[in-house]
Amino acid sequence: MPPDRAPYDVVVVGLGLAGLVAGLGAASGGARTLLVGKGHGTLRFRSGTIDVLGYWNDRSLGSPAEGLPAVAAERPNHPYALAGEDLGSGLEAIRTTAGAAGLDLDGSLEANRMVATAAGTLRPTCLAPPTMRADWDGAHVLVVGLAGYRDFQADLVASVLPAAGAKLGLEVEARAATVDLPSLHRHHLSGLELARLFDQSAFRRDLLAALRGTLGGATVVALPAVVGLEHAPEAAADLARQLGVTVAELPTLPPSVPGLRLELAVTAALRRAGARLQVGTFVRAIPQGGRIGWVEIQSPGHPLRVPVGRMVLASGGLASGGLEVRLDGTLRETVAELPVWLPEAAQGALVGRSFLESGGHPVSLAGVQVDGAMRPLGREGSPLYENLFAAGGLLAGADRAVEKSADGICCATGWRAAQEAVA
Repeated sequence: MPPDRAPYDVVVVGLGLAGLVAGLGAASGGARTLLVGKGHGTLRFRSGTIDVLGYWNDRSLGSPAEGLPAVAAERPNHPYALAGEDLGSGLEAIRTTAGAAGLDLDGSLEANRMVATAAGTLRPTCLAPPTMRADWDGAHVLVVGLAGYRDFQADLVASVLPAAGAKLGLEVEARAATVDLPSLHRHHLSGLELARLFDQSAFRRDLLAALRGTLGGATVVALPAVVGLEHAPEAAADLARQLGVTVAELPTLPPSVPGLRLELAVTAALRRAGARLQVGTFVRAIPQGGRIGWVEIQSPGHPLRVPVGRMVLASGGLASGGLEVRLDGTLRETVAELPVWLPEAAQGALVGRSFLESGGHPVSLAGVQVDGAMRPLGREGSPLYENLFAAGGLLAGADRAVEKSADGICCATGWRAAQEAVA
């Protein structure tokens, strides 16, 4: 079928942050856009913040903007070296989309801020929602656990947080309290169920009544990050107003409620822009000459083939199934069978000797190599397909876990890939 008869101008494979940003870029540029993935993206497993660059060369960065030139100079194949100029546009697309849904992602490339975790540690991030933007220096924190919710241990947070703050030169005091309400007495209480309870004013009234006697001199009330789903901004503001102190959410184990809030905001914006989203299907790219001619979507009975105009591949890395390790220890890209680059250090062993290697694992740098237009490259260094672009966790050259750079890479490369696809 000729390309001019393709039902979509741009097909995005992958529903994580990179795919969603690419979809926003394509749809906002007027392209007929289809986003398809074998499942919901990793936003549901992330904290709901946007990490751009927290560390470089084993050093914590106060400002991503100050660290980005060093990244480009020291690692020319790093995604920021290739698409860093589009980082601001990608971040702004997410910030604007989230803001339209009442989710205020505040911050800038000029400064990282410290956000607390459910383990009581503090980590740097670039953009964060209001309930994670507490001032921890000099804070007197009341860490509130909810009876029946096993994924958040208030005693653990209260014991670790002061020491975590001291390592950063911050004075933090913390104590724990657990609230037991009749509505919490369930066989299994998940974060999503709690978030829906927080959306209800009656539950918040009961919680406020239980908390008022325990505040003492607290200046911050820390709760698991389940303070509402559909009405999260209103729920958090209501609690803070009634308590008269800052309310801070601490991201817990997946599924991530703040990540789900962000995903719902972006997917709603995509649908308003006319994009179509299809979740829960396996996709395979089929070449036709020097192009990707079709995407084959698994469906009941027989696969559905959709002609492709332009395609953005944002299927993720090892954690998302975009890359997989074969039995012989080699890596495979799973959608288009693209070549996978491995650093020399990974030729002997993909991973180090311990789970938490200080310098990361060699396999973390593996992925698909691209040019400045985000076109995947063959072994000889030339673009493989004229209409294929790649973005996000699939790309080689970045150790996202060590750098705390995953979200920023998704925003920068997703936006660049979309702009190239609609050019």
